[in-house]
Amino acid sequence: MHAGVLREKEDIFYLRFPELEDVVRTNQVDDQLIRERKDAFTSYQTLRPPRVVTSDGEVIFGTYRRDGAPTGALVGLPVSSGTTEGRVGGLMTHGAVIAREYGLPAVVGVEDATRLIRDGQRFRVHGTDGYIEILQ
Repeated sequence: MHAGVLREKEDIFYLRFPELEDVVRTNQVDDQLIRERKDAFTSYQTLRPPRVVTSDGEVIFGTYRRDGAPTGALVGLPVSSGTTEGRVGGLMTHGAVIAREYGLPAVVGVEDATRLIRDGQRFRVHGTDGYIEILQ
């Protein structure tokens, strides 16, 4: 960025290590390559993984229904009973296993949870009934 080679400092994340070494060595960058990788990254962000893929490769779609869940609640699959409140933790955890092991309320399989719930937001987990409320 200081040498004026990259258009934006974030462009560095679209280069592989050998490509970055070439940029440092030659003070030249392939802007077209970076543009293509940015476009690909943008398209990947629109993809939604299926909730279930069977061992045969069959993709199963569907939604959970929870009668009695409050309006706006995020519905999922109850895996450990109880109710608790707190702040949202990270995406990459072994939540259901740990929750059951420690007796903590937990809900899994909430569609679009990582898009709807932001890091640090307060929430209430209804582990018995299988839904989550986002608190103000």
